[in-house]
Amino acid sequence: MSTPSTDQALVAAPGGLVASPSVMPSIDEQVHTTFATLDRSAGRVVEQATRISDTLGALDEALSHVAGASGGGSQEWGGFGLVSLPIVGALRAARALAGQYVKQQTGSSLTSWTDFVESSATLFDGYLAELAAIRSTIERYRRSGAGPLDIDRTSDDVRQLTEARWRTAAWKVVLTRVAQLGQVVEAIFATDLGALDVPEPGASAADPPGLAGSLQRRFKEVQSRTLDRTSDMREWVLRPFVDVRDRIKELPAQVERLSREVALFEVLLELEVAALRAALGQVPAEEVRVLGLRISAGVVIPDLADRLGATRAEVAAHEAWLTALDDHTRSGQVAPDVAGVLRSQYREGLAAGAERLAELERQAEVWRRSGPAMIADCSAWVRRELDILAAREAVEGPGVDLSRRPLLLRERERLTEAQALVAAL
Repeated sequence: MSTPSTDQALVAAPGGLVASPSVMPSIDEQVHTTFATLDRSAGRVVEQATRISDTLGALDEALSHVAGASGGGSQEWGGFGLVSLPIVGALRAARALAGQYVKQQTGSSLTSWTDFVESSATLFDGYLAELAAIRSTIERYRRSGAGPLDIDRTSDDVRQLTEARWRTAAWKVVLTRVAQLGQVVEAIFATDLGALDVPEPGASAADPPGLAGSLQRRFKEVQSRTLDRTSDMREWVLRPFVDVRDRIKELPAQVERLSREVALFEVLLELEVAALRAALGQVPAEEVRVLGLRISAGVVIPDLADRLGATRAEVAAHEAWLTALDDHTRSGQVAPDVAGVLRSQYREGLAAGAERLAELERQAEVWRRSGPAMIADCSAWVRRELDILAAREAVEGPGVDLSRRPLLLRERERLTEAQALVAAL
């Protein structure tokens, strides 16, 4: 692969980007730079996945109210003898009918969906714990600074991140089905339960004489408590889903956002594993050079764009505050002595922000000159890797491992995003 920008490589140093005619990013710099971006991505995954996990927990509780034929509300009537049988039978019939609607609309039984929601909630909790462990590892690297890496501990970290990458790929499969849960809830709401109203309670022939009136009053009290809004069976069945319905409707959009972030997280995991392996001397020199290009283009550029935007906003805010302070002082709304204190603070903040902005602007200028060629090199590498996978698939048949293809496609998207960011610097 031709790499015309290699002699104009940019070093991804902790303090910024440094133009160099021949030096690629050091291995330690690659490790720390990628870890910082990986941590931010993990944070976004945790935030989005936690919202979905909370919704799954609420839905799990609602489904447990309806899914079982003999659990849930039926048990509430267990202490009332034969007089409770009509409502128990109606509850069971309502559950069966709701199950039929769910099966018709989704192709899967209500029981299987209930089991899926329960297992998915468990998987989400497990994956969130996995992310917490990864972020703990990242924090250890952050505290250690840019010094030499501990070889034994780095080997353990490679194993941890490699396992996390495979678990991430498996966990993504669950996300697709989670997005379909809205169909289940809407099918339950569409269930026609009009013919299943609870019959009026009356004395049972099996009850001893004299107890019918007492049992009837007791039954009505329990009926009023359990079906607290109305005695309508539809209300009883749908009540647990009312509060969760709107949250379920948001799942498809939430899953789509989470899936995109998880795809980026996978790319960053792959880059970090490669960087750590390079630090252990397990990566050939040519791959190390390409890795430096990939991290520079796919990690450092987006980070620079974020920091540049935030610092520009910070400087603009301090300038606006100084202007507003002068206006309020002239109008007498702020006393001169108070204005003096605030003016000193704002000017100090402005000076610090302007200094950081000048350094970031210098780095941005380097990227505006050399970034496009480096991104083009990375894009050419991704294309070649995809072509190699396609050729292997054609030659070797359907048994070829194509697990890298989605990662390469997401990295290609990331490079396209980097191109836009460089143009906007």
